[in-house]
Amino acid sequence: MRIAFVHSFPQEYHGIMYLAAALKAAGHECEVFVTSLEKNILGELARFAPRLVGFSCTTGEHLAMARLAGRVRRELGAMTVFGGAHATVCPEIVEHEGVDAVCVGEGEDALCELAAVLERNGEIAEIRNLWVKRGGAVVKNEPRPLREDLESLPRPDWSLYYKYRFLREKTTKTFIGSRGCPFRCTFCTDPYFQSLYRGKGRYLRMRAPRSFAAEIREQKEILRFDTVTFDDEVFVWNRDWLREFLPLYRREVGLPFFCGVRADTLTEEIVGELREAGCYGMSFGVESGSEFVRNEIGGKGISNEQIVSAARWVKARGIILRTTSMFCMPGETPARAWETVRLNVDCRVDHPFAYVYQPLPKTGMYDYAKARGYLGDGFNFDRLEPLHLGDNPLRLERKGEILNIQKLFYLAVRHPRLIPLLRLLVKLPPNPLFNGIFKICLVRNYSRYKKLGLRKTLAIALKTRGIAQEVEPL
Repeated sequence: MRIAFVHSFPQEYHGIMYLAAALKAAGHECEVFVTSLEKNILGELARFAPRLVGFSCTTGEHLAMARLAGRVRRELGAMTVFGGAHATVCPEIVEHEGVDAVCVGEGEDALCELAAVLERNGEIAEIRNLWVKRGGAVVKNEPRPLREDLESLPRPDWSLYYKYRFLREKTTKTFIGSRGCPFRCTFCTDPYFQSLYRGKGRYLRMRAPRSFAAEIREQKEILRFDTVTFDDEVFVWNRDWLREFLPLYRREVGLPFFCGVRADTLTEEIVGELREAGCYGMSFGVESGSEFVRNEIGGKGISNEQIVSAARWVKARGIILRTTSMFCMPGETPARAWETVRLNVDCRVDHPFAYVYQPLPKTGMYDYAKARGYLGDGFNFDRLEPLHLGDNPLRLERKGEILNIQKLFYLAVRHPRLIPLLRLLVKLPPNPLFNGIFKICLVRNYSRYKKLGLRKTLAIALKTRGIAQEVEPL
């Protein structure tokens, strides 16, 4: 059976590569279609003529993707199934006329079962993990137990994306060696995933170090990329695994790499081991310079002192430091926003990045914001901005000033002597000039820490810009 996968962002999706590998092992034919890289997405899907089309999307782009799914159903006659993070936290999207079913949680076994049942024209309503429309109602099946041994799954099928020159020519590739996160930050959906799978197997799982290193080496030989990015939720939470993997990586791959960490998982020794293995850059979340916002509201559980210490170890080893901060969270004020600037300055951050908080469904911070009146009665997840760079729906005093600080954040952190002037400028109404400064700094930031070059970064920016434009403004 032919199965197509559709998503929007111009990058390889590891979940889809795993799904395709499992389906191919079961004898099915799979192809991926990236909407931002296709000129005629429906025409290309019609050429492939799939019986089943899987859609992956984030919160904020889900309605645009559901509308596309509706056209696929009407014009191609294919069954549509939604999966991924948004579908798992909001499986009610199955009620949209374009969606036949939703896969809740990890989907390798569920999709293989679905494909097998469809091939024999059987009944799909009792397949675990799936929410399915039947007789004007929705049948809601529980998730099956987790695959605790990731090596029992076929390796991700990178060949899906070889057809896209844009992706083949990227000089960095992203790899993921784990599933799950041990932490419970309230702005993140991961605590919900933890509760969804409670009693259904070990949630935190790692690839076998040797197998993971071999996958990277094989793709290096095929794609000839220059750097690696590890995009695990937290790359260093399992230190025993890390100490087994790093020597293998250094010997078998030997490319410079970038990784995401948490400040409280680092020690001076761990940073040294990462550097020796080829780590050129590291990123961790600061979120807010206010410990009240970060820890009491955000549930992060990391002190300013831990953040500064981690930054000092990273910088001492000559590793590029990137941080991520969020503005306009519940409890945010201009004074607290400037605390975020100051903490990043104290960390001597090379690439400071500033998101605008978006209240995601099934998160503790959304519940907090709703209970305390930060969100109006008319709030709707359908209008969230998927890139987390624009406005947000919270009711905050002097919100325009906070958004201006976010737009000028890079300048303030990298050039702290400008802060007295910037403190005056942010009192102006939000304006196109500040937005333009933010976009220039964003492109410069991304191109440098990803080692992509300006041309490729601009191409990525242009292709992702359309995704955000499909959402109604707040």
